[in-house]
Amino acid sequence: MAEADSKQSLESQPRGVKMPRPTAWPIVLGLGIALLALGVATEPAFSIVGGVLVAIGLVGWIVQLLPGRGHEHEALSELKAAPVTARPGMVEQLKPGVVGYRFQLPEKVHPISAGIKGGILGGLLMPIPAFIWAISSGHSLWFPVNLLAGLVLPGLPDMPRKELLDQLGAFHPWGLVCGIILHVMMSIGFGLIGGVLLPTLPQIPGGPVVFGSIILPLLWSGVSYGLMNLVNPLMSDFVDWRWYVVSQFVYGVATSIVILRSEKIPIAPRGPGEGGPSIPRGWLGCLLFVSALLGGCSDSLPGKPDPKEAYKLPQDIKNFKVLFAQRCAGCHGDDGTLGPGPPLNDAIYCALVGEEDLKKVIGSGRDGTLMPAWAATSGGPLTEEQVAILAKGIKQREWTSPASSQTVLPAAPSLAPPAGASGDARSGEKVFAVACAECHGENGVGGDSGSLNDPAFLALTSDESLRRYIITGRSDLGMPDFASDEGRGSDFKPLTEQQVSDLVALLAKWRATPSSD
Repeated sequence: MAEADSKQSLESQPRGVKMPRPTAWPIVLGLGIALLALGVATEPAFSIVGGVLVAIGLVGWIVQLLPGRGHEHEALSELKAAPVTARPGMVEQLKPGVVGYRFQLPEKVHPISAGIKGGILGGLLMPIPAFIWAISSGHSLWFPVNLLAGLVLPGLPDMPRKELLDQLGAFHPWGLVCGIILHVMMSIGFGLIGGVLLPTLPQIPGGPVVFGSIILPLLWSGVSYGLMNLVNPLMSDFVDWRWYVVSQFVYGVATSIVILRSEKIPIAPRGPGEGGPSIPRGWLGCLLFVSALLGGCSDSLPGKPDPKEAYKLPQDIKNFKVLFAQRCAGCHGDDGTLGPGPPLNDAIYCALVGEEDLKKVIGSGRDGTLMPAWAATSGGPLTEEQVAILAKGIKQREWTSPASSQTVLPAAPSLAPPAGASGDARSGEKVFAVACAECHGENGVGGDSGSLNDPAFLALTSDESLRRYIITGRSDLGMPDFASDEGRGSDFKPLTEQQVSDLVALLAKWRATPSSD
């Protein structure tokens, strides 16, 4: 009875053959392996995503190969063979490449024109979310266009941020041309890839629309997020990834609908034939597009030396911060303060000193001090241009953060004593008692801020440096300037030119006759 039921069940099935079921799991596995390798050269995030895809691809592929899942039933055609008419002659043998020799799967695909049309429509709709984002975030319509053009336009990533924002918001003819070319190439190229890939995907709820409009845009957005710092660092600083995913979703929906609505066409048999091996033109186009995208869109791929890191000859360095760090920071501090030498990052000093005086001091040094001559004409290593760069940078306080912001009074004494003027040490004692003794002790000995009547200190400090300290103070050490009443008596008044000279004369006297205390 069981044999009869089995025989009846077999006879009730339509006649046909078992065909391999289409599956995309090998593609997922291959993508995972590629991301694993990419993560070794770039970022660990790629390896993590690649490992997850490898695991998912293996499980999916193994499940697909289980009994009853790896094949699908293909019904036989009801067409009957036409009668064979005998004719004299030799039997013609089938040749590789001719109809009937063999066929390939899938038997029908969407035409290449469907991918092109889908890419064009998706490319027309995809900028809409980008423009909405630009307007809602306070940028101009040209902002996203110039961001895309930054992929190939040189110079933009090296601009200061404020100037860069102004340039990205302005209209640039070449930026528009480059942006349109890149957008068209990528839109049509990914449309062709979608036209080739969608027919090979497995059957899932929602079908290829889900792959084309959700899964593939999300995968591409993830890859873009990981590679953006390498391919287009400019865009990575400004792109809003939520709107980026929305634009990719719009492109995927539009492209998928156009491709899937197109009528499939049968694939011609493949074989070497007499004319050599044939390659599907769709795959060839996709290969050319990917090659052009990887080879021509960016030269910032991993492993390429950065020109900024290339060695420069000492005479070719023209950056103030680099020159200051190499030649000046050892004595004057990293940012012009808190060094063993006089601070240079000082508002009063920079306001009073002239740029030509700075050039002279930097180039020729100061006699009787530890300040060396840096100009090549005086035996130093710096060119005249480098000396001028240092002088200008100090005068304009081109440090990362200016250390002091004192108010420069119009009546401030000059850093250099007036010609023919001299100080009086006896008058200096009276000035010292009012302006300095509170911190440095009576007669310059003791005090909370240390002794000034110290042979070692005075021997290492010239009269020019003493005069400068009295006028500008040392904001980095808490020493007030000539006009500040901080730590001084209520009867203190800003020091005059003569009083500064008197104080210098007093300190010079102490240098010559050190205190016995």
